[in-house]
Amino acid sequence: MFSARSCDLNQGFSLIELMLVILALGILAALAYPSYQQQVLKSQRQQAWTYLMRIQIAQEKWRASHPSYTQSLQDLGMSSFTEEGDYQMEIQVLEEAAWGYRLIAKAQGQQTKDTPCQLIILTYQAGVTQKTPHACWP
Repeated sequence: MFSARSCDLNQGFSLIELMLVILALGILAALAYPSYQQQVLKSQRQQAWTYLMRIQIAQEKWRASHPSYTQSLQDLGMSSFTEEGDYQMEIQVLEEAAWGYRLIAKAQGQQTKDTPCQLIILTYQAGVTQKTPHACWP
């Protein structure tokens, strides 16, 4: 009643098959990682935009009750760095026009790899807001 069927106990992966899978995963990771890094840099850049806009709102609130804009982030109750510390913020009151200021976000740490956007600038002068460099803004 026993069948004379051969029992194939040689199941599993060969070393070559395993190495091919590892090679394929390595190639996929090598292709995906640079794109991932760019998205991380873009995400941090977005935090800088948001923070610059928050400073702009605080600056306008300050100006509503003071004769001029302030150069101090502390006056506005703001920190000099974004939450993650990837950008350092600076305010410059424009001397040539008492009705203007420039907000500058300077890349720090790993964010300096975002070469075209190491400085993100928002300038407000005479009721007009300019955002430079244009490629760094949404």
